[in-house]
Amino acid sequence: MPRIPSPTRLAGLLLTPAVLVCGCEQRQRGHVEPPALQLSPTVFELVDAGAEPRRELRLHPSPAAVERATLTVTNQQTIGREDRTDELPARTLQIPFDVRVEAAPADAPDALQYVLAYGRLELAGVDHLTEPQRGELDAQLDALAGLRIRALSTRTGETLRVTPEGLDALPESARTQLRSLDQSFEQFATRLPAEPVGLGARWQVSRGIAIRGIECQQTTTYEVRALDGDHVELAVTVALGAELGPVRMPGLPEDATALLQRFDGHGTGTFVLDLGSVLPRSIELSAQSELRVELRQGDDVRVRTFGSRESTRLERRE
Repeated sequence: MPRIPSPTRLAGLLLTPAVLVCGCEQRQRGHVEPPALQLSPTVFELVDAGAEPRRELRLHPSPAAVERATLTVTNQQTIGREDRTDELPARTLQIPFDVRVEAAPADAPDALQYVLAYGRLELAGVDHLTEPQRGELDAQLDALAGLRIRALSTRTGETLRVTPEGLDALPESARTQLRSLDQSFEQFATRLPAEPVGLGARWQVSRGIAIRGIECQQTTTYEVRALDGDHVELAVTVALGAELGPVRMPGLPEDATALLQRFDGHGTGTFVLDLGSVLPRSIELSAQSELRVELRQGDDVRVRTFGSRESTRLERRE
């Protein structure tokens, strides 16, 4: 009889490479094959317009500008069993990329269009892998190097369209890795209010996401801490929740069931924006999450708690 996957394998399915930021897959209303990804709808709410004087915040990068950055995510996972809690080796993923601003398309002349090109991704903390496993991982990372993604957004940072280029040449394993990076676009172009705002302004952006098969709701709150010309500093908090009950987790045998008993995720950080750029000047975000599931297969019942602590940092390269 097939067995429930080991806790270590389940943790990899649920919490890799990061829960709140880089490991979230956007929930899509029906699958859409490339060339365009169908993005999940978001709900925007301006909570407080802030103090006077107020002004509009609009992105205005220079045409043909090239921006370079590295996104670094460090993730530490724990697995709680009935009799002990194990801590898995920390892993650090580095994603170098360039962004080139292009002319806006004819159907959206006031929008921003840019192309993101990935460099060679590096993953540390995988020394425990066997030689064949490491070879497979290296092949996936090599396949993503040079991949280009064309994105279209409004001047307030709302992503309108995301079009990967060259997906047909990627192996399926690399396409899976790419889907885990979709959330990057929501970080690169931070959503800004349409209304004028001042110091102390707060707004929230809510969206549905899926974390390895679990339907979740993520709410990000932004607060203006500094505002000087094109320089905008935002304090950021992230809350992540999910409806408790039966879930269908990847990797479980057909006759096994999973019951989500607890799910909680939250994070805090700082985004420093330059309105003259597509990319933020910097991102610092620390987050943690915990979920508890009951796994049942016939008379075999186990309760497991999976935890994740992660830090995300985006740094510009001049």
